[in-house]
Amino acid sequence: MADGIAARISDLKRRLAALDDECGDGGPEADAALDRIERRIGVRFPGDYRAFMSAIGRLPSLVPHYGMVPPGFAPGHGLDAPKPADLAKPFPFVDVWLWEDEPVPPPQPGWPADVPLAREMVDHGVLPLGTDGCGMVPMLVVTGAKRGEIWLFTDVGIGPDTMHGSGARPSSAFFLDWLQARIEAFAADENKFRNPPGCPDPWWTYVS
Repeated sequence: MADGIAARISDLKRRLAALDDECGDGGPEADAALDRIERRIGVRFPGDYRAFMSAIGRLPSLVPHYGMVPPGFAPGHGLDAPKPADLAKPFPFVDVWLWEDEPVPPPQPGWPADVPLAREMVDHGVLPLGTDGCGMVPMLVVTGAKRGEIWLFTDVGIGPDTMHGSGARPSSAFFLDWLQARIEAFAADENKFRNPPGCPDPWWTYVS
């Protein structure tokens, strides 16, 4: 792990611990679980997400609002888990798509014009991180031009998750910036609501 990323992850873990969301340490078991999952789906996770998952034992319970889920899990109750075969397919989107206003996917820069875009492609190459409720699901893009970014999936459309209603905004849509902004937003919220950990044990014990 690069020193800069390691130092930043240590700082984020300290911030979470200060908010009573201690994540503990990862280690060989976390690394082995990441390797198994990546072999199964045929995709290597983006570096900063992978480094974070390697460094923690328990998943954060306050980010997203209902807590982070293990890789490959459904983002919340009543929602579907990603299909392993879909995770390796390229995520074709580069620009925001609001299907509430534009039912047909708009052309995406860099996507072959002779390959039709379809609604089901929003599920390609994305890994749910959890849910904020109200149909809002932050997803880590693991393939395509936007690999490494966090996109917000809602009932009306998708786009990079660079805005957050509680005040703090990430400087980019990349994972560690997104995570830092979410932690800061929670810390600044005078009416904090905390959900109990959905996965209180080491995260790798939930994945095969």
